Amino acid sequence: MTINFFQEVIGKERQITLLDNTLNFKIQKKATLSIEEVLKKLEIFQNSILNKLVGNKNYLRNFNPPSEALDEESINFMLLNNGDYNLVTQTHKLIISKIIREVFFRESEINKEDLQKFFFSFNEKSIDKVSLELDMGKILEGISGKEVCKILERFHEQYLQTRYLIRGGSLIREQSSVNYKDKGSVYTPEKITRQITYTTIDNKLRQGVLAKEIKILDFGCATGRFLIQALNYLKEKKNLNPREILENNLWGVDIDEVALDILRIKLYNSLEEPTIKDLELIRKKIIKKNALMPEINSSEGEIKDNRFDVVISNPPYFLLKINNNCSHDKDTKEYYEILKKRIKNETDYFRKSGRFTYSIEGMLNYYKLSIEAIIKLCKYYGEIGIICPSTLFADLSSKKLRKHVILENKLRAIEYFPESKKIFDNVSQSTVIFYMQKGAETNFINISIEDEAFEISLELIKKAFGENYEIPYIDKAGWSILDKISNQRKLKDISTIKNKRGELDLTLFKKFITKENTGMRLVRGNMIKEDKIVDTNNEFVINEFLDRKSEDFLRNDFQGKRLVCQQISNVDIKKRLKFAVSEKNDVLANSCNYLFVPEKDIDKLKGVLNSYLLNWRFKITSSNNHINNYELSELPVIDLEKIKENVEDSVLSKNVNICRVYGLDENEIAYILKPHFNHNEIVEALKNENI
Repeated sequence: MTINFFQEVIGKERQITLLDNTLNFKIQKKATLSIEEVLKKLEIFQNSILNKLVGNKNYLRNFNPPSEALDEESINFMLLNNGDYNLVTQTHKLIISKIIREVFFRESEINKEDLQKFFFSFNEKSIDKVSLELDMGKILEGISGKEVCKILERFHEQYLQTRYLIRGGSLIREQSSVNYKDKGSVYTPEKITRQITYTTIDNKLRQGVLAKEIKILDFGCATGRFLIQALNYLKEKKNLNPREILENNLWGVDIDEVALDILRIKLYNSLEEPTIKDLELIRKKIIKKNALMPEINSSEGEIKDNRFDVVISNPPYFLLKINNNCSHDKDTKEYYEILKKRIKNETDYFRKSGRFTYSIEGMLNYYKLSIEAIIKLCKYYGEIGIICPSTLFADLSSKKLRKHVILENKLRAIEYFPESKKIFDNVSQSTVIFYMQKGAETNFINISIEDEAFEISLELIKKAFGENYEIPYIDKAGWSILDKISNQRKLKDISTIKNKRGELDLTLFKKFITKENTGMRLVRGNMIKEDKIVDTNNEFVINEFLDRKSEDFLRNDFQGKRLVCQQISNVDIKKRLKFAVSEKNDVLANSCNYLFVPEKDIDKLKGVLNSYLLNWRFKITSSNNHINNYELSELPVIDLEKIKENVEDSVLSKNVNICRVYGLDENEIAYILKPHFNHNEIVEALKNENI
């Protein structure tokens, strides 16, 4: 049987043998290919293998687990399931192992049986039954071993970024984050890995530790981008022997077998005249293990608590939560059913094992669990360098872990990268690099934002954000403003103000809502505009609802005017805080928040809360579409007696006045107002000393 499906391959005429069937094709000789050209040919090659497999029972019968089903649902499960029993994963391993063997061990005395001890891909159960006689050496002819390692790494990244499935009888290859999410993998640019690795090692060596004795762990190492940087640092800056570095200084741990194979061959290729003894050493130092679940996933090699002088990492990022919209997709339904069970089992372990204390609040995420595990693995006074989502230093759900990092260790520095920087191709979110020393004390933290570097004190963080210890993305001018406005009382500390959620749950109490005018207007969040309530819904509440409320509520909150704002407000809009005054006998839906304030203060407080200054303060720590009562409670409120009331003042004039009362200078006032007003208007307003 002859099929010409891969005619572009370089070299002499070759054969691909699948089981007992031979596929012959003609090949034309050509000069050395670029990395991009090789990757394209490998992609075509993998597509061809999968096309052949999914259409023939004889081929599927020899894969693990065996199958003769050719219906679309069964084949999609074989293409999409997470784990080793995945056709794409198995063919991917098959190609990786073929490249490693032909490029690095073709002329070697190390045989296939030996390679099975050192590389996971050579243990793929289907390889013996589906053999590739394609000469990978010819495809990669003229390309250096270092470049082949880059090709392997890029080929694996492509695998992580795509998925295959059958639609309408055809094999489709499409962009997908399924494999990335399954592995929790995000590949870090070389510039970043070098910076983190070199800085963290420098921090440790400044303590007087000898370079030849330093123990370095790349946690969640994948293909070892941090680990290779550590090898280069010790080899080039400290003149250490690469073999001795491997033996004494470097460890890597991950669960991705193919990524570990690529790292192992990268390390092997970095040595002069490598031997089988080098492979034995590399196997012991580059370990397949889930470091988050050490009791369950034991393996060879020692990855123990309090062992490492330096830990560097881009920890895996994966939210342990199923996207219900995706789980209803018929193509991936079985995949998500299996994933759901895995998430439940892992969540139970993380919450109940006793190993985790600081990272199990709210929704679990691998990156937070990893940070806690990394701190455990590091020696006291050891150094840690990590790149992770910026939510660590801002979200309420990260509060306990954040306080552990800041208050029980020395947080040295944070470098911020906003979402617009797009450090990672497959991630859309703001990121930070941070450095810390285990067990030391935090007093001051170095902050870097683009080209600006400055220092903030732990005392200022505590003054501005209290027990939350947030360190949001703010430049130097912003921190100066925070320092000033944080001298005021927080809203939660003013005893005459009640801060609550709207009293009518729109789901539970739907039956009490009517279109008939009962004298009790229903106010929903979408009716609240800045400084007014627009009655667009024409809804009311029947008297029976009041029977469910307390006497205190009826006597005070319900019978008085209240300051109300939306409970949901798009995180990306400029002006998020919009307060208005409700009428007596208004019933507020739970899509509203409200403040009950003495009536003499209500207009002044409304002006302060509607100011651009407090809107700015709110936005720097709000990371989602909700306006929560606990967030409102942290707002600093000036002595209202200092506010001048003049209804004829323009919006700009009122905002300048409020900024001045809070103690801001002219540059700081312009900083707050420039997103909302023309520069010349601000300059003119600032000239008026009577504002």
